[in-house]
Amino acid sequence: SNKGSKRLRFSGSSELITIEPNSGEEKSAAWYTNTKISTFKKENCLICQALRNTRTAKAMKLIAHSVSTGSPQANIHIRGKESIHGIEHLISPAVSECALRWRWKTIKRVLEAQWIDPSSVAQISTINSRFSKEWCYRVARFQQGD
Repeated sequence: SNKGSKRLRFSGSSELITIEPNSGEEKSAAWYTNTKISTFKKENCLICQALRNTRTAKAMKLIAHSVSTGSPQANIHIRGKESIHGIEHLISPAVSECALRWRWKTIKRVLEAQWIDPSSVAQISTINSRFSKEWCYRVARFQQGD
């Protein structure tokens, strides 16, 4: 036996715990309604439209360009920048287009790899996900003010 190696064992016994089903009221309190989700989406669109021509939107465009071209990113410092966590890619149409273009490229290459060499799918996905990973990293640095 190797010291430090991990082993997996399954228990010979099991335990069954039963619970009462949630009432309709409990279910509705735990999940958003379709109307509420629709309201979130409409509010998100309004926020994104309001932020479209801000300095922060222009910074997102610069970040997306540097990531997609593989070039180093210039230091971007904006005082009083808007907090845009989660909608970074939506406030600039150019950034949305860039992200979608990279996503579709990745999907296409992964699907092609499935036919050519299924064992390479994970590697192809990792290589082609470079844009998403680098985008997240650079946006986080920008948000933190580095």
